[in-house]
Amino acid sequence: MFYRLSGVYHTRYSQTRQLWPIPADRWQVGIIAALALLAPLYMSQLYLSSYMLPWLIFSSATLSLTLLMAWPASCTSASPP
Repeated sequence: MFYRLSGVYHTRYSQTRQLWPIPADRWQVGIIAALALLAPLYMSQLYLSSYMLPWLIFSSATLSLTLLMAWPASCTSASPP
């Protein structure tokens, strides 16, 4: 954890339950999303197909395996025998 939620006070419960309650996080996610959507315009086709495509495939496979293996374990460990 690189930072702590300090100095950000919310007056409503809905503000506390946001996906990114810290304003700097919302800005970072917006900038990263904009860069990802504009990537085909400023990156070469070689870079996108040779470097980014395998990385996207491997990261999606890792995420799916993590969800596949962790979800049943969390369901079975919630209830004692």
